[in-house]
Amino acid sequence: MKLAKRHKYVLMALGFYWPAIFIATHLPKVPNWVGEARMADMTWHFLAYLVLVTLIWLAVSPNKRVDWRRAKAWLILAGVIWYGVMDEWLQGFVGRGVEMQDFVGDVAAAVTALVLFTLFEFWMGLMWVTAIILFSVVNLSRIDTVCNSEMMNSAFYFLGYAFMTLVWVQWIDQKTDLRRDAVKWFAAGMGLPIAYGTFVELWSLAIGKNVWWMDCVTGISAVAAVVAISYATCHCGEEWKRISEAAA
Repeated sequence: MKLAKRHKYVLMALGFYWPAIFIATHLPKVPNWVGEARMADMTWHFLAYLVLVTLIWLAVSPNKRVDWRRAKAWLILAGVIWYGVMDEWLQGFVGRGVEMQDFVGDVAAAVTALVLFTLFEFWMGLMWVTAIILFSVVNLSRIDTVCNSEMMNSAFYFLGYAFMTLVWVQWIDQKTDLRRDAVKWFAAGMGLPIAYGTFVELWSLAIGKNVWWMDCVTGISAVAAVVAISYATCHCGEEWKRISEAAA
């Protein structure tokens, strides 16, 4: 059976991501930047396993929501819980502590991911996962202080909001016919990511964190770039198809 392009991307991402987090959680010494980010270990585990279980589910069943009446979801949940236990146990062999709260974060993330994909299909589920990660990193860490560099903070904002916008645009194109009206499509494509970014930054202000104008500009630039490129790519593709059909 021929795999869909997005399914191939998911499998590639999982093939890279799973070994990467296994290595990261079994380094004898935690990298300095992790401590500098000042985010709780449990939160790190939650976010890491949220992505892991998302990729596992989409690799196994990319076109369907989670159905708890079938064994697939329960097997994935049981497998991730077992992996979480082994993950914590093996850390003892490299001199790292075994923390129950980290395991709780792993299980909570697995349940959260499966619940999200019970409620939502591929693209909207990815939207929620991305939204959770953006909110958590911005408001529950100090990524802006990592390595005393603004570069990492700007890179996170750009890549995070670019990915969110890319996922959102895919959902719009599949679920609506807004592509027929460029103005409405641009408004919809940019509207939700910017609105969500505004919510995240307002929350930062509410809890006493600094909001940097450069972060806001970076996020908005990422949204605008993805929307413009997506529209241009699709529009050029449609025009080329018309020309090819007319010439045939």
